[in-house]
Amino acid sequence: MSAQNSFKLWIDEDLILNAFPNDPVYFNNVNKQDLFSKPVKLQHGKAYKLRIEHTVGKSGAFNKGKAILNWKKPNAASPVVLKSNNLHATLAAAQAAIKTNQTRCITWEGIRPSANTLYEELSPKAAERYLVSAWVKEQQDCKCENYVNASIEVAFIGNQGNEIAQRAILKPAGNIIEGWQRIEEIISIPQETSKIQIYFKAAQGNGNTGKIYFDDWRFLPYHGNMKSFVYHPVNLRLMSELDENNYATFYEYDDEGTLIRVKKESERGIQTIRETRSSLRKD
Repeated sequence: MSAQNSFKLWIDEDLILNAFPNDPVYFNNVNKQDLFSKPVKLQHGKAYKLRIEHTVGKSGAFNKGKAILNWKKPNAASPVVLKSNNLHATLAAAQAAIKTNQTRCITWEGIRPSANTLYEELSPKAAERYLVSAWVKEQQDCKCENYVNASIEVAFIGNQGNEIAQRAILKPAGNIIEGWQRIEEIISIPQETSKIQIYFKAAQGNGNTGKIYFDDWRFLPYHGNMKSFVYHPVNLRLMSELDENNYATFYEYDDEGTLIRVKKESERGIQTIRETRSSLRKD
């Protein structure tokens, strides 16, 4: 679109060209230059709504005002003026002028999730059950069956800002794998809860004076399912994958980026489940 004098153009309610830089003061385009909009990509066989506002000007051939709507067809060398037979007074007339055939046409617009696919945030509901999971590790060398200094506490807060029920205290259980032990328990949110607070607790008792680490923690609906993926920050290779039970699968690569080893975490520890070696034969 090119225009002289004051001009505005909308396509499907999107403002494409605004030649009213001193709006609402009249703009006379003293430099006598055409004002161009940015190119707009249009889809063949689709009707578009155009809305135009512009001033006629004061006097003289130039100042009477001029607007030219151009379009450029695929593979064309340059834009051409849009002909009047492509403009219609009503949407029904525009749709009736569209010619169709039985040839299949695919327009790639990428993969977009629907509005119901992604949730902006998790909002737990009262009287529902949720699964809480995490891995913990104490800095001290534990010669024991369970870590006793690490825990997760969930507090249930009512409308008055006070705790309305006893806190849920979640502790690690199961085998200690490579120094890490898993917390996994189900909690029920009381009926009158307006919000919850989650605390990661590190006790100093029982001989523990070092740090306690929490990793891969999850909070999800009881009937839900969750997987997590970890990628290398530089080469973006998949480094590990945590399954529905929060157990990890590790992927190792050689210097050329070829996958050479896959390890799986389980209750019995970390085990190698696949290993591949390759080489080039020298003549």
